[in-house]
Amino acid sequence: MSGPVSVLVVVRQVKPQKVVSGSRRWWVVPAVLAVVALREPGLVDGGHRAASVGLLAAGALLGIGTG
Repeated sequence: MSGPVSVLVVVRQVKPQKVVSGSRRWWVVPAVLAVVALREPGLVDGGHRAASVGLLAAGALLGIGTG
């Protein structure tokens, strides 16, 4: 039974779909995730604060650039 279901899932995932271009709130989910991540107490290492912030900023910029 899982064979046909798996095929259906794969077919639906690779099927071309129209991109919705009228949404003005595309930024809400990333903003909420960023706020939740920044409130996490262990996000920046206290012993290596400069390196932690630098790596965090580099990763964010790389993600935005390739996103």
